[in-house]
Amino acid sequence: MDNLRRRVPFTISESAEDHEEALILDEQEQEAIIESLRKENVESNQQYLLFAYVLLGLSTFLQVISFFGSSERNPILNVFPTNQTGGISIPLSRVFTLVSLIIHFDLLRSIYPDEQGSTTLLDVSVPTTPIYISYCITTIPTILSLSLSCPWQTTTWWSVPIVMTFLTHFVKESIRQGRSLLSELESKKYVAPGA
Repeated sequence: MDNLRRRVPFTISESAEDHEEALILDEQEQEAIIESLRKENVESNQQYLLFAYVLLGLSTFLQVISFFGSSERNPILNVFPTNQTGGISIPLSRVFTLVSLIIHFDLLRSIYPDEQGSTTLLDVSVPTTPIYISYCITTIPTILSLSLSCPWQTTTWWSVPIVMTFLTHFVKESIRQGRSLLSELESKKYVAPGA
């Protein structure tokens, strides 16, 4: 019988019980923790929004330069020139640039929507474009650039609106997730008798 393994049942050490008792918080302590988390959430949201506004503003500025500049050249080609003589642009590049500008302005205003997902302009509620439509529209020039075998500079340029759409979507989802986690935490408050 000594050759058989002995079964040792799990026992809770007293230090684990002490640690568990230390985690019981009264209502004021819970509210203080939630309030500090709320402040951290507001600060991180402001940093996300500043980052998004700076990148969207820079991208919008470059789109405006591209729209009023030569239709054959984009800002990336000015920084990284190519030796390729023909086919460095896509057809209807001005139209796609205008569409990209409209999407950029829509993304800029969609960061601060009201509760219904629309922005109020002159007492008229203007809904923002759904994110999946923005993704679909911004992929068209990129796919066109890839299918026409344009240089990497052109394909990268037409990928910028996709990246800006993803960035805006990420910021909005991060803010929404932070708010929902805080409200979930508030709903899990408990009453600790004797604490």
